[in-house]
Amino acid sequence: MKRRFFGGQSFLMPDGRIFRHESVRGRGVLVRMRKVGADSPPAEPLAVKVVNWPEGAKIIAELFNSLKLSEEAATTPAEPKPTHSADFTCVNWYGTKYTFALGVQASAVKALWDEWEKSGMELHQETIRRAVDAERKNFRMDKAFRNHPAFGTMIQRIGDGRYKLEPPTTAKPAPALMGKKSAKSPGIPAKARQKPR
Repeated sequence: MKRRFFGGQSFLMPDGRIFRHESVRGRGVLVRMRKVGADSPPAEPLAVKVVNWPEGAKIIAELFNSLKLSEEAATTPAEPKPTHSADFTCVNWYGTKYTFALGVQASAVKALWDEWEKSGMELHQETIRRAVDAERKNFRMDKAFRNHPAFGTMIQRIGDGRYKLEPPTTAKPAPALMGKKSAKSPGIPAKARQKPR
């Protein structure tokens, strides 16, 4: 602050306004102030100590802390929210866009989405089958979403035919499917897949 600020004198501001401040009895001296780096947030609120003016020290400390909190909030990017089209053929899942075929895939995603919004829990594929088409006799999620990029990322298998929508931060790889192993495994060269003669 300027030296004359609390001196009781009237003075002209650069914008033409005239200010007069009442003089303050006694004197206040800034005793200590801790310097905090911009990279490392303080473990506790900033400490400011002013002799003969404890209210002022509290106000200054609150001001510094509020500025620090507003600066942190401004630098933290907002996480994108998941959204979908009306017919669930297009889904933006936390910044990743997926498209689904109208019919079985979109209806299955709608059923999973409704349960995810309601409880965050999983659904059995029989429940999903009834939501997709009650008259359908055979329905398997792994067949309906074969080679789809959302299967195993957005749509997670929980086990025993249960599936759920999983946000990317807590997504776990889908457990290996039980059953017959395919002779056309990706990553295995064709020569290695051939049976010896």
